[in-house]
Amino acid sequence: DVKRLAARMIAEVRIPYEIGSNEISISMSIGISSFPDNADQAVDLVKQADDAMYRAKRKKGMYCFYDEL
Repeated sequence: DVKRLAARMIAEVRIPYEIGSNEISISMSIGISSFPDNADQAVDLVKQADDAMYRAKRKKGMYCFYDEL
């Protein structure tokens, strides 16, 4: 399930870690498009995933499907 995988990846990346005496946190935004629902050419799928990723970035560390745009 793509939703579950995206949510798990985001959760795992959010776990803070230490470098020396500094705690580091990372966020992740994921854009998802699917074949053949959104496009049938790789270049179009990547562009649509990129569009969805930028929408996810506006949501601050989430995932977004292209068809939700």
